Amino acid sequence: MMVDGYSKFVEAGRIIASNLFLAGGHDMFIEVEGIPCRQVKEVITVNLCLGCPADEVKAMCKLTLLSRAGGIISSTQRFYTFSETDYYNKTEEMNISALLEDSFQIRCEVTVVKEITEARPPDLPRHLGGLLASQVAADATFQVGGELFAAHRCVLAVRSAVFMAELFGPGKVEIAAAAAPVRIDDVEPRVFQALLHFVYTDSFPEEEGGRFCVDEDDYDYDDKVAMARGLLAAADRFGVERLKLTCGDVLCNYIDARTAMDLRSILYVYRFHYYIFLFQVLLLLFLFQLLQLYMFSLSITVD
Repeated sequence: MMVDGYSKFVEAGRIIASNLFLAGGHDMFIEVEGIPCRQVKEVITVNLCLGCPADEVKAMCKLTLLSRAGGIISSTQRFYTFSETDYYNKTEEMNISALLEDSFQIRCEVTVVKEITEARPPDLPRHLGGLLASQVAADATFQVGGELFAAHRCVLAVRSAVFMAELFGPGKVEIAAAAAPVRIDDVEPRVFQALLHFVYTDSFPEEEGGRFCVDEDDYDYDDKVAMARGLLAAADRFGVERLKLTCGDVLCNYIDARTAMDLRSILYVYRFHYYIFLFQVLLLLFLFQLLQLYMFSLSITVD
């Protein structure tokens, strides 16, 4: 927007308006008031206006004062919110003390902020989970406690260095789909199933067919702890580090007098130094609460 002979507009007390421009689907324009703000001659007032009433509009506006030749004199930036009842004269003051001419330009840059919608969760874990469930193109079979589990060697190898070495290491003969199942000892079938689900989807399985879901609240307490312990051991055995950390979180949420020392030994075995420290803090708080209850019961007995 070009303003020629600003002093004339000041004398006449006029308002200079720009042409309409489109920003984020809304018509807008700016106004320069011919009467200096608060009668201070070094300051001019610039208004940002919507062309017509609209629902809530949020916009970031940057105003730049330039000389007639285009040299930058000063600039200011501000966030505005318009509504149906408040859509006119969003005021900004600009310093013109460094302006040596009676004519100048005002550049207005407006960015309308749209409503931010929550990003959809990625489809890849769901698709890989479906691939595991369908067993399509599965080329490896594992025998665990009398049950058979089909999987895909490439997926397992990408997610676990142990599986990579077992399935594609030096000297390993390529396993055909019809080859004998790989036997896995010392792992419960439901634990291995949950391990496979985590490898494919980076999450715990939902309840299905009586299977256990470690991150739900409706299951038996002892079963949750046992499942988390089994998964922790399996994750350590097969090198699934993210699952180890997740199981550590679960176990630290189930500390009581029965499991305290047992969980402490588990965390030491699997080298969870951060969780060991957290565990010790939680254990001290737990013992302090027990002491408070004991002292309270004594005071009641004395009374």
